Amino acid sequence: MSDGAILTAEDEALLLLVNGSGEPIGARNAQRAMAERGFETSEASISRGLSRLDALGLTTALSRKGRVLTGAGRKLAEDLLLRQERELRFHRAMDLRSLDEVLEWVTARQLLEPKAVELATPRLTEDDLALLQRSVDEHLEHLQGGQNASPVGHEFHQIVMKASGSPIFIALVGSLFASNFLRVENTLDEILIRQGLFSESLKYHRLILDALRQRDATAAGAAMWGHLELFRSQVQSLSRTEKIRADLNEL
Repeated sequence: MSDGAILTAEDEALLLLVNGSGEPIGARNAQRAMAERGFETSEASISRGLSRLDALGLTTALSRKGRVLTGAGRKLAEDLLLRQERELRFHRAMDLRSLDEVLEWVTARQLLEPKAVELATPRLTEDDLALLQRSVDEHLEHLQGGQNASPVGHEFHQIVMKASGSPIFIALVGSLFASNFLRVENTLDEILIRQGLFSESLKYHRLILDALRQRDATAAGAAMWGHLELFRSQVQSLSRTEKIRADLNEL
């Protein structure tokens, strides 16, 4: 298969169909099976799809019995199945269903974000620092005005993450800021507000920013760790109460 070749979703489904058939499969049976999988297409279209897979070296005709996978086709099918499994595991991990999983989410952030801020320290531009200062200023304004400060607090972490310059950390930390987590974070912020601790987040953001300005990666990482440790410890202690259970169950 050419490295530049791009398979459509239908191509991939057809390849996996041949892979799972257990015997050579022709266009007619493939069309029926694809229809069962939600692909409304004609037998002629399936025949053309099989021809494309043939041309890419992924399938081959076995006399008149139908198509089977080549070695390259089997390898690609294995890769596709592994990708599907990873995606399923990822989506399950992103669907927080218990307080223990909320704690795991905060703990994952605590493991990753201090390193991300350390990586960002020498890379931050003056524009980045200005954006972080603006985030801190808006955070204070929101707190003083009794407004929800979660979005600006979230923005602070996003700026730091992107400035890390590491594709791996950007992907890993970014996955922990998926949209469904924002609802959890908003609820946890509300709980910290009731405990009189929400201004602590702003304090830690200022500590992080001060360390970044001084290009002190160790201090910036320590401040980020302390920031998230406050989060984690509060969730851990409050999770023993019925109130936080009710709050989180509403998400």
